[in-house]
Amino acid sequence: MSQRDVQQVNVPTQYPPPVLGNEQVALDSPISQPYEVLWALAEYYLKTATTLVAANYPEKEETTTSIYTHVVAAVRCLEAVLVSGVLPLKVEVKTRYRLAQILLVHTFNLPEADTHLQKAILLIQKTSDEQMLEFRFIIKDLQCEIYQADPSGSGGKTVKNVLKQAAADALRLGMPRWYYHFIQRRAELHAREGDIKLCFSVLMSGAEEAGKRGDVDMKAVLLLFLAHHTLMARQDMLTQDAISQLQQLFEPQVPAGIDHSNDASMSPVTDNGTALVSHGHLRLYYSLILIIHLIHLGKAKDALNRLTALHALVEHPSMSANVEIDKGLAIVTVRKGDKFDTVPVTLHSRNKLYALVFLVSGIAHKLNDNFKAKKHFLEGIKTIEKELGNISTEIGSVQEMVEARQWLAETKVVLLRHFAEVGIVRGEFCDVFRFMTKLVEWCSADAVLWRKYQPIVSLDWGMFYQAIGQYAKAEWWLKTAAEGNDANVRHIAKIHLILLYFTETIGDRSMGAAMLEDLDREQESGQSLSDGQRALLGTVRGVSHMINKDIRQTKLHLLESIKICETLSCTQLRFINVALLGELFSNVDSMQAEKMVATAHIMAKKSHCESFALVCARVLIEIYQRRGDKEKEDKYRTMAEGHKEKVEKAYMDVWKMVEDAERASAASTVTSQAT
Repeated sequence: MSQRDVQQVNVPTQYPPPVLGNEQVALDSPISQPYEVLWALAEYYLKTATTLVAANYPEKEETTTSIYTHVVAAVRCLEAVLVSGVLPLKVEVKTRYRLAQILLVHTFNLPEADTHLQKAILLIQKTSDEQMLEFRFIIKDLQCEIYQADPSGSGGKTVKNVLKQAAADALRLGMPRWYYHFIQRRAELHAREGDIKLCFSVLMSGAEEAGKRGDVDMKAVLLLFLAHHTLMARQDMLTQDAISQLQQLFEPQVPAGIDHSNDASMSPVTDNGTALVSHGHLRLYYSLILIIHLIHLGKAKDALNRLTALHALVEHPSMSANVEIDKGLAIVTVRKGDKFDTVPVTLHSRNKLYALVFLVSGIAHKLNDNFKAKKHFLEGIKTIEKELGNISTEIGSVQEMVEARQWLAETKVVLLRHFAEVGIVRGEFCDVFRFMTKLVEWCSADAVLWRKYQPIVSLDWGMFYQAIGQYAKAEWWLKTAAEGNDANVRHIAKIHLILLYFTETIGDRSMGAAMLEDLDREQESGQSLSDGQRALLGTVRGVSHMINKDIRQTKLHLLESIKICETLSCTQLRFINVALLGELFSNVDSMQAEKMVATAHIMAKKSHCESFALVCARVLIEIYQRRGDKEKEDKYRTMAEGHKEKVEKAYMDVWKMVEDAERASAASTVTSQAT
């Protein structure tokens, strides 16, 4: 029944450092110097170690020992290079850099890693070699990683200063790709610390510089990152600022007389007909971010209208975009003096991108067309599981693997949750129980994940038990959710508890009335509510006034909720409100009541909500009985029997499934206690 924000949706989050020169020597490369032999051996040991890392999740002691042995061997080979005699400056710099990388990633020996980098910087200062100038920034970048990795947290201020100075130096020395890189890293750091306004300022200044330099695609990249960070922080006004600038790049005003309305994937044009940003891969992410923003704003119709264009970009990308999607990169060109340079921007891999598109598409359809939503969520779950199966072979370091699994795990939780909620509306309770059980198993295997999503899981269990008529269990789960630390979940849980107390035998109406007064006080105190929450609250207030036989206030609140539902394209809550209005008019205006309840009945059937369609059919039977219309009474009585048969079967099947699961759980508990 609820429309919740897309809190877990991630868009581009990495922007890798450009790397020049070969930091390693392939085993099949011609080797002419002793240090090259040692480089090759070090890379061999490191490759073996990273392969073992990928296969060692979760960790096994025997494999961990083998990994450590290979990492130490790689370090020893590189240390041997440093003591092998007089070395070319470039060789020593590269060796120390590679040592620092390994010490940071694989052994977490931060002081020694930083020492190697400091020595490399001193060496670079002795040369005017342009490639070594590039290495100066490569080393600065790795130094920042070391400062950020410091568990004491003391490196935070240092790394910000280093990044700020490095960006200024890169711009002064005419090295734009490093300037953009350090700008993005600095903004990312501010975002992680929750300072979204400073993050906004840094990225906006970078975007302005890109515009001045004519790096239009890079300006789009920085604005996309900006929109991502503000979306995640739910700073809608800041997101709108970024979106407005992105629209100027991707969707400027089309000149009069030019009609692109039939081509969803057409590149935007300027007044003279020249494309502003023709980069297909970036355009895809722009479309995705814009739809997420529209969902956050409650503009569901606008979001739905843009889905066709998004799917066209995903399903039929340009040849260049398709190659980039395979690699999970966007290749952006920037100006460097009178030449051009390329910058690889790390985005999502193909499966992660598809999962994200399925998730966003499902959420956009969730309140309007639950069948389409169900299909999108199911495809998203399959795609995530496929990507999880690829992690062990595609990810190198432990940290990379942990971060990749975390994103996939959270996205899977969100997909499972939304799939279950759609199933509750559709009355597919056995599927809901299976997926909710999967959701609990998936979350409980990770303590961090469980702490984050336990309130949402509790809410969904409460909604599930409420839907199948097990009200005592529903009350327990909803109370658990209402006591959690998620304000949005607390609000929705209280709404469901109020409905439970108003309409069912559990508790009493005074408990519901008291809880509704609490919600009213929270709103009066300035608590901000989403459109979905306001619509739900309007329905509950309408029910409250209906119980008290206040027709005027009932009508007022239900009509207000219907108006919001139309904006949100929320079919389910809309037909509930329409049916309640019909019930309200049943003794006053029989013809008007008939129209309303019949409309709600049709909408409920289209939404596959058999239980509510049954309620509507029974109300219509009563209307026709009072009117003496035997033909229509018999028609809806037949319909009611069909609805009842489906509802009872769904209840019987799920009750048996729940009972069997509870019996198995009890037996397992007894066995574990006995052993």
